[in-house]
Amino acid sequence: MDNLGVVDQRVDLPQEGPTYDAAWSPTGMEFIIIYGFMPARATMFNERCEPIFDFGTGSRNTISFSPHGRFVALAGFGNLAGAVEFWDKNKQTLVGRAQLSCTTMHGWSPCSRYFLGATTFPRLRVDNCFRVVRIDGQLIHEHKMEDSLLHQVVFKPALRGVFPDPKTALDDMIGGPMQAPTSAGSTKSQKKEKTGVYRPPGSRGMASSVTLHDYVEAGKVDKAAFLSSGSGLSAAPARSSTGRKVVPGMDPADFPTGPSKAAIAKQKKKERERQVKAQKEAAAKEAAAPVKSTPADIQTVEAGEKLAKKLKKKLRSVDALKSNQAEGKELNQEQLDKLASGSALEKELAEIETRIKELSA
Repeated sequence: MDNLGVVDQRVDLPQEGPTYDAAWSPTGMEFIIIYGFMPARATMFNERCEPIFDFGTGSRNTISFSPHGRFVALAGFGNLAGAVEFWDKNKQTLVGRAQLSCTTMHGWSPCSRYFLGATTFPRLRVDNCFRVVRIDGQLIHEHKMEDSLLHQVVFKPALRGVFPDPKTALDDMIGGPMQAPTSAGSTKSQKKEKTGVYRPPGSRGMASSVTLHDYVEAGKVDKAAFLSSGSGLSAAPARSSTGRKVVPGMDPADFPTGPSKAAIAKQKKKERERQVKAQKEAAAKEAAAPVKSTPADIQTVEAGEKLAKKLKKKLRSVDALKSNQAEGKELNQEQLDKLASGSALEKELAEIETRIKELSA
C-alpha cells in the first residue's frame, strides 16, 4: 500500500474458468467478480482484496451496481437466459429476482429503486421492447414495439443529491410490504432439485471422475478456506501412470503409454545441445593443449609446418588477450596463464622455423 492508500494485490480465485465481469461499487469500498465455468460464481471483496461475501453460483455474467451502491444486480445477459438477482449489498441479502430475456441494454434509475432491461436494434430486429422492474423483482412496466424498432432507452438522469441515498427500510422504499424473492432459479432450489452431479457415461462409478456442475451456497466467506472452496474443476487433471493427461471417463486400457511427442522432442533437443557443448569443449581443449614435439623431433618440412601453424594459432589467441587487457577488460586465471605462456610460444616457434630452414636446405 502506498501513501495514497492504493493496494497492488493479486486476487486468486478458487474456481477454474473464465472471468465474465468485475466491477467496483460506487462507494469504492468493495468490488465483485463473476468467474468460473457455468454456473458462474460471484464473490465480493473489500478494498484490501479480501473476500467478504459469496453470492453463490448461478447463470450470470453481468454486474450492475445501483447509483448509490446499496443494491447490485447479478444478471445473465447475452447468450444466457436473462435471469436477474437483486442483492442488498449492505445487508448481504437477496431481495428480488426477475426474468429479463433477450436483454441487450440495461440500467438503474437515479433513485436506485428500479432496473431497466431492453431488447434493442440492431442486436435484435424482432421483439424489441423494454421492461422496468422494482428491486424486489416485480414488473412495473412493459412496452413492446409492435411496428417499429427500439434503438435506445435510458432513465432520465438526475443531478447528484436529487435522490437521497436509500438508507431506509426496503418496505419504505417501495411503498409497501416487500414480497419474498421467488424460489424459481434460486441456487438453493437448484441444489435440491439435483439428484446428483452429472458424470459422463464412461466415468460413472469412478471416484476420480470430474464434477461438471458444482453449486455453491451464498453466505459469508471464510478467508482462510476461500481458495480451497472451489469445485472439482479446479482439481489437478487426471493423469496416467506415465504422467500424461487423460480424458475423464477414458478406459484405463486406452491410457497413453510412453512419453508424449513433446517429451520426445524435448529430449532430442537436450541431446543435440549436449553434443554441441561436448564438441566445443573438445575443440577448446585441443587448442589449449601444449605442443609436445621439440624441434629435434621434427624429421620433415611438412611436420614442422604443421607444428608452426598450431603455434601461430595460439599466439593469435594470446595477442587477442593482450588487446582485451589493454582495453581494461578483466581476465580470469586461465586467460592469465595463457597470456603468460606467450614468450615461451614465441621462442618455440622461432626454433621450429629454424628447424624447417635446416630441413629445406
